[in-house]
This record gives sequence, structure tokens and C-alpha cells, in this order.
Amino acid sequence: MSDTAIQLRGIGKRFAPRRTLIDRLRPLWGSPSPGAVDAWALRDITLDIPAGSSTGIIGLNGSGKTTLLEIIAGTLAPSTGEVRRQGRVAALLELSSGFHPDLTGTDNVLLNGMVAGLSRSEVERRFDEIARFADIGDVLEQPVKTYSSGMLARLAFALHTVLTPDVFLVDEILAVGDYFFQQKCYRRLAEMREDGVTLLFVSHDLTLVRDLCDHAACLRGGRLAFWGDSAAAVHRLLTDGPSPGGQGSDTGSECGVAPADPVFGDAVWVAPSPAGHGSDRRLAAIRLCAPDGASGPTHLLGSRVKLQAWFRTRPDDQGLTIGLAIKNRYDQTVTSVNSTLLGCEGVSHEGTGLRCFEFEFDLLLEGGQYSLRLGLNRPPALDESGPQPVDGTDWFGPITVAWDYTARQAPFLGMFGLPMTGRWRPTAPIPAPQAAIPEEAA
Repeated sequence: MSDTAIQLRGIGKRFAPRRTLIDRLRPLWGSPSPGAVDAWALRDITLDIPAGSSTGIIGLNGSGKTTLLEIIAGTLAPSTGEVRRQGRVAALLELSSGFHPDLTGTDNVLLNGMVAGLSRSEVERRFDEIARFADIGDVLEQPVKTYSSGMLARLAFALHTVLTPDVFLVDEILAVGDYFFQQKCYRRLAEMREDGVTLLFVSHDLTLVRDLCDHAACLRGGRLAFWGDSAAAVHRLLTDGPSPGGQGSDTGSECGVAPADPVFGDAVWVAPSPAGHGSDRRLAAIRLCAPDGASGPTHLLGSRVKLQAWFRTRPDDQGLTIGLAIKNRYDQTVTSVNSTLLGCEGVSHEGTGLRCFEFEFDLLLEGGQYSLRLGLNRPPALDESGPQPVDGTDWFGPITVAWDYTARQAPFLGMFGLPMTGRWRPTAPIPAPQAAIPEEAA
């Protein structure tokens, strides 16, 4: 059991049928009660989940995923079978789970920490880290019944991850957080995985399961249809039938949309300032558009797009370059490029000082959401080792790469598509093998 965090043996869960008041009263006047049949949500689930692993539970709606996670967490008793757990288990199953609605966020943190077995002093010692990660400010001193779903998700995730459980269970709860908080959570989950915490997810987000999990259990009709490599489990689910379609930094900002402008055009994002940056900005606006000029944050996978970045120069500017980085929601940088690598010479100040650089590329990225960052740089002086930053944005967005994987086949599978061609080459006939000459004849 030391190498196994969770052991499931023959787990089954039966729910009695719902009976109305009239159904319950029928025997009193001699009428037979309707013969409803018990519903089995789970049947004969047997699994060994390795300690320190990351495991996903996937399946269609109604396949028993959440029921299984609740049984593992101990909040629901199985009808048959046995569950063994090793170490302290923390579970995010519902937004308000474990929170008293009339207590403040601060009081709930202290209460939950002590319920988890920590002393008050230990919880207080970690409180600042929890508050910093949740990042909901003075709202911590308000009753949690006044919180939005996003605030509850932030506080619950911060609380359970900072208190370092041995096993961490999550049921689709991150879907309510904003994009940048999701990025932050995925990075934290990756850190927990590296620290040896056993992670267990229920998710419709097949990309998350494939990329973050070592193993996955695919449920179908309450039974275990597949257990093994996460990519193989996702393939099994997609092969067996249609599935719901699948969707990070400490700081980040949704792009503000500027009003129509005679220079910049419509649907222009105001370049967001990084934390602590002054008001003296060079980068003025950003616009993502199709070649026909239609602009906006959502474009079809594989389509050609242009990212236009306007910036202001000064009289002493010489050889300025601009860079672009794109990051997915798991806090992974999928590409980083600059104008020099694209073969463009640096620009210097001239005229009004307003310049525009245009990145043009095919959107060969997996369907989902991405954040962007731009940086403006000058050449290094004699005593400097490399390009020096002049201005830059914080991570902003998100932009959406749109594709319905359940309706039609994608041009590629994976995180991104490589520019690639293929062809059949003609081949010469394979010569017939020569008959061996007997040694006696030789």
C-alpha cells in the first residue's frame, strides 16, 4: 500500500428510485406500490492509483465520474466494495464545500485548516500565502455567502493547495475561474505534482487530462471501460462516442477594447501595462485580424491572422525591435519570436513617431484560449550584453482558437501543427531474391 495512494476494490453505488408521497401512501389503502428499480451509478470499479501520480477520470455525462470522486473523498459511502486511502486527502468537489456561509473568508480559512488537522498557529503561519494566492483583497473579511463563484473558487483552491495535502481531488471546479487564474492554478498543480502530491481530476477537458495526467480512467455507463495512459484513455473516449469538447500567470489582464480610432481601427486592444509600470507607454494598441480586415479575439484554427502592434518612437530611437510570445492556459510558452528573427531590420524614429509592426501567421494551434505578450527593445550599448527592454505589455487576452472537434476532424492533433507536406514517392520493383548455390556445386 505504500506505493499506492488510493486503492479501490469492487466499488459500486446504488441509488434508490425516487418515490412520491402518493407512492408511499398506496399500501395504506391496498394499492400496490409501483415496482421501480434501483439505479446503479457505479459497478465493480477496481483501481490502484499510484502515490505521487496525476490521474484523470473522464467519461460522458452520467458515466459516474463525480460519484466515484465523492466515494474516494469519503463524502459518499459505496454500496459495495472498499476504498483505502493513504495520507491526508483534500477535495474540491463543490464551490461552497467546507465553507460556513456566515463566516468570513479569514474565519473559514482558520476553521478548515484546523479541521484538516493543522494547529491554529500553523494555519496562521500560512495565511498570507493563501491570501496572496487567492488574490481577492479585503473581501476576505466579508461573509463567504456574499462571494461570487469566482471568488469562492479562488479561496477554495488557495486554501487546499497551500495546506499541502497528500492527495488532492478536483471536480471540474477550475472552470469557474477567470482565464488568468486558471493559468495560475495549472502552474500550481504542476508544482504539486513535482512535489509528489497525488492528483486526481474529474474533467470534461480532455486536453488538460492528456497533458497533466500520467494515467486516466475512462468510465462508460458506471463501469470502468479503460485504465491506462492518459492519451490512450482520451483516444478511447473519443473513439467510443462523442464527448464534450475540451478548455495561468500570477498577474494578467483582460484586454481593454479601445473605441473606434481613425488610425487603429475597430476592436483594438489597449496595450495593458505590466505591474508597477509607469504611465509613459510606447506600445499603444494591438489588433488581431483576418487578412480581409475582420478583427476580434476569436479566429478559426488554421486560419491566417495578422497581429498588428502600434508603438511610439522618440527622436533618439535607433534600431528598435519588437517581440511576441504566446502562452497557453497551462502556463506553457508555445512560441516566442521577434522582428529580427523574422528578417526585419530595426526601425528608427521618423515622422510622427507612430509605427506599426505586423506579425502574420497561420493559426496552427490546438483549439482553446491563449494569452499574448509584446516587448519593444533597443540594441545594446557597448557595455550591455543584449537587447534592452524599452516597453512591454503584461500577459493579455485571451484570444480563442475556435474548433469543434466533435463535429469534424481537425487538420492536426496535438498542441500545434507543423508546416508540412506529404507525398507518395514512386518506388522501383524489388528484385527477386537470388537462389542460394549449394556448396557442393560451388
